[in-house]
Amino acid sequence: MGKYFTLAEFGTYGLVMGYIAVAIPLLGFRLDYVVSRTIVGMEPLPLAKELRDQGVFYLINYSVLIVVSLIGWAFFPNSFKSDVVFFTIILSILENFATVTSTNLISLRRPVLATFLFTLRSAAWVFPLMVVAYFCPELRNYEVVFYFWTGGVAASLVVTAYIWRDLPWKKALQSRINWELLRSSLRICPAIWLGSVGAALAFNVDRFVVEYFIGRDFVGIFTFYMSFTRALWSLIESGVFVFALPQLIALHKEGKTEEFWQIVKSTFWQSTLFVGFVSVLLGFGLPYLGKLMGKEVFAEHDRLLWLMLLALFLKSPTQILYLILYARHQDRPIWVGNILLLAVAALFNVVFVNLYGFIGVGYGGIVAVMFIAFWRGYYAVKYDPLAKPEKLSSLATKISI
Repeated sequence: MGKYFTLAEFGTYGLVMGYIAVAIPLLGFRLDYVVSRTIVGMEPLPLAKELRDQGVFYLINYSVLIVVSLIGWAFFPNSFKSDVVFFTIILSILENFATVTSTNLISLRRPVLATFLFTLRSAAWVFPLMVVAYFCPELRNYEVVFYFWTGGVAASLVVTAYIWRDLPWKKALQSRINWELLRSSLRICPAIWLGSVGAALAFNVDRFVVEYFIGRDFVGIFTFYMSFTRALWSLIESGVFVFALPQLIALHKEGKTEEFWQIVKSTFWQSTLFVGFVSVLLGFGLPYLGKLMGKEVFAEHDRLLWLMLLALFLKSPTQILYLILYARHQDRPIWVGNILLLAVAALFNVVFVNLYGFIGVGYGGIVAVMFIAFWRGYYAVKYDPLAKPEKLSSLATKISI
């Protein structure tokens, strides 16, 4: 894509990625946030019922999305390019459902399988796409990329369905849908949902700021760098964090404080050292790669690349703080911090882009990560083990049981 796409096409691809990243938590209403803690150690039949009810809830959300999109298309037919809108909707739905199923697998202590499915939907489809694009120059466009991306996500969902084929689905489908759980989720999830959407917007607002103030060509440059930083982040999430999360949840439930902090420390060193090492390689390698592809523009903004890598390096311990808060049911600091993070990221990206130009998004990203690190760190230290769990978490657990 970096070699054959124009910067504007690459920018369009990056904007669609941003919309989908926000749509994933937006569509799910973060029911998975509640469910993923309650299904740990659950027996097959209650698990199948829980997954069935989740599916019904998401199906309702997807239907609403489609209806709203059609209404928007009817009133503003000339405001959207039809193929871009179509793929954005389809990929948002598929990615949301795939993310939810992967989260469930992690909670069920099958992180290796979740990592495999993530690789299938996020990376494996790239290689056949490269072969097709190499031999068929006329297919070197973002529409074909979206076709292959859709195929990758769909394939991961097919594999997930096959893996879960042995659950007692027949008995689960014959039982009554737990509408009380769904209605209660609508009442208890809004804060978490708003926080999750806020976090997704905060970590994707930079490209929209660049689009508005500088132009889509610069979004293309940013997307080239971001593709590698996002891939590195996905790698560390699927290779380290997904293994740590279910262990931390279980250890906290069992009151094993010493083992809890051992997992935290090992996760910190594994993620920090790996991200730091690969970041250095990317910092020196990507500008050189840009020159090899005949795109000198990718080498001209290497200072921005280093700032983005520094922000990613700082984000790693911040994510560990999130795992600590989540495992200990400190939900309020999580969602309040995420909403504040959006305000901080949007404000400083706009200010720094207007002050310093394109490189300003790098400064804005670092400020945002430092803010959320201090916020989560404060509440991680402030935690009182004798305090009662927050009302949100307690109610969610009671309903699920």
